[in-house]
Amino acid sequence: MKKISNSDIIYTNQVPPRFPAGSYVAYDLEAWTTKEDAKRLHRPVGEFACFAVTADGYNVYVISEQENLQETVNNMRDCVWVAQNASYDLRQISRWIEIPPVQEHFCTMLFDRVLWGGFFNNFSIKDLARRYLELYLSKEARNAFQVDSYAQIPFMDGEMLYYNAIDASVTWKIFQEQLKRAKDDHLKLWRDVDGPAMLAFNQFKGIYLDKDRWTQIFENNKAKLDELEHSFPFNPNAPAQVKEYCNNTLKLKVSSTGVKILSKHAKKHQIVADLLLYRKLDKRRSTYGMNWVEMIEEDGRIYSSWDVNRAESGRVASSSPNLQNIPVRDTPEYRECIIAAPGNVIIGGDYAQQEIRTLAYLSKDENLLKLLNEDGDIYEDIAKEIGKTRRETKDIVLGILYGMSPYGLAKMLGVDKKEAEAIIYDFFQKFYGVYQWSLKQENRKTFVTTAYGRRCWLNPYNAQHKRNAINNPNQGSAADMTKMAIAIFHKEWRKTFTVFPLILQIHDELVAEVKEEFAEFCQGIMESSMLMAGEKIIPGIPVKVEVKIGKKWSDVH
Repeated sequence: MKKISNSDIIYTNQVPPRFPAGSYVAYDLEAWTTKEDAKRLHRPVGEFACFAVTADGYNVYVISEQENLQETVNNMRDCVWVAQNASYDLRQISRWIEIPPVQEHFCTMLFDRVLWGGFFNNFSIKDLARRYLELYLSKEARNAFQVDSYAQIPFMDGEMLYYNAIDASVTWKIFQEQLKRAKDDHLKLWRDVDGPAMLAFNQFKGIYLDKDRWTQIFENNKAKLDELEHSFPFNPNAPAQVKEYCNNTLKLKVSSTGVKILSKHAKKHQIVADLLLYRKLDKRRSTYGMNWVEMIEEDGRIYSSWDVNRAESGRVASSSPNLQNIPVRDTPEYRECIIAAPGNVIIGGDYAQQEIRTLAYLSKDENLLKLLNEDGDIYEDIAKEIGKTRRETKDIVLGILYGMSPYGLAKMLGVDKKEAEAIIYDFFQKFYGVYQWSLKQENRKTFVTTAYGRRCWLNPYNAQHKRNAINNPNQGSAADMTKMAIAIFHKEWRKTFTVFPLILQIHDELVAEVKEEFAEFCQGIMESSMLMAGEKIIPGIPVKVEVKIGKKWSDVH
């Protein structure tokens, strides 16, 4: 594998000339960061170090003075901007200067997931350089940009500038290779969904947290945990002691103390039920503890890092902290803590039965289409067809959508495997089109596609292969719909306002925060954006959206 040589690029430490409109210009920003701030790169942290740009992958212009940044990006006006992890670069650049009109934005990392989601697992610039250019790209020089404090920023030397130039050059070359492999569907997906969604997520507001209520929940959980811990005749945090007690005292003969095994004995033995409750509360305390309060910034908000297409299905991911896994069923009080700032309201939009509608589009099942067109409660209607309760029916349908096995469904419903097999059989008898589609999906060997053409690559040697072949098209279609709704919302909102109001996206749900006087205006744009996206992703299928106004998240969902 080759390495970069001095003959591969020429870099000049100066502002570039004006690039012709429509040029593909690859750029790379380097910033000085402390060790602590390096953990928060999704926030506006760090100090400007240098910025490199190239329009041919060979001649690279590098600036090392922040005062030259505006002139540099102005000379990239009306071009196609390309960067690796563009979200980071754009977020930081916009702190210092105004970004001029751009023909289009591409991110080589996110675009490669559009090309190869599920086929490859890693998408760093090192991985892409090896994949497309057969090039070993050393990143050791990056360490030079980490400082102990911003008061001790070192002198910018030639090696640092060269490192910056290499990243821009390699990014440009990677993108040219990606374009050679991109099909019309890939470009359409990027331009309509992931690309504009990337720009929208970059402008999400943080969540406004009710710190006192959050602290109270934490203290209540801690008190209950302490009470439970002292009630056990063993250390609940020591698996060996738990196992010994279960086997010797309760005579259960358990092989391990995992949740799956202990759950079978919770109804008969209260101490086992208490142990499971203890573990749940302990997880809540560690996951949703006082560290959230410590993440509150000066404006009273917590900001998450949003990744537009991290999952192979194209689903969005949230981290630092994860705002998509905040529980709703067993501990709804956490959502009560996400509130509107004084003078504001929360707007929440929710797709009704989103994934069953994408299933109807993908499978073309006549019975399912008929029920949807009757505009009733789809789960209630299916429940009548298969003789189950609405709650059971929702679990059954979602289980089948996720490619769940009879064993998994049996565990979820609390029935034996034979009954679960009969339930699945009855469902497929009523919705034979879904059955035929599922069989066809299970036989796919290379990739499956969402309703909008996203390719989700399959690994036939993976035990989850068949499940992914059924789940990813449904989950991915729903994700594409929600992201397109965000993209449309962002475009429409920016016609009137500069500050984008969305604060959360949780699968089929959007949450915004606006001034009270703009509540109905926001409600209308959110609803129309979500409906428009549904019509584009699954044309011909009725899409239902409900948008509510409240003072906290729990009011709108």
